[in-house]
Amino acid sequence: MMNPRKLRTWMRLKHGRASNTARACGVSRQSLWKWVLGTSTPSPENRIALEIHTKGKIKSEDWPHHKKPGPKPA
Repeated sequence: MMNPRKLRTWMRLKHGRASNTARACGVSRQSLWKWVLGTSTPSPENRIALEIHTKGKIKSEDWPHHKKPGPKPA
């Protein structure tokens, strides 16, 4: 499972600002900070964008997988 601290550390070393990383990945700063703080996880598309942008330092499969809620049983 992804450690949000790993993303924060990478951002500090490479960009210094969350806005630069967010822009490079095509997301808002707010979304990026939710990932860093661990209150949200990126979509599969955004995980891939992060992996590409970080040149594999943060892997797509490091994040927990979302399960879409199914229909409630009757």
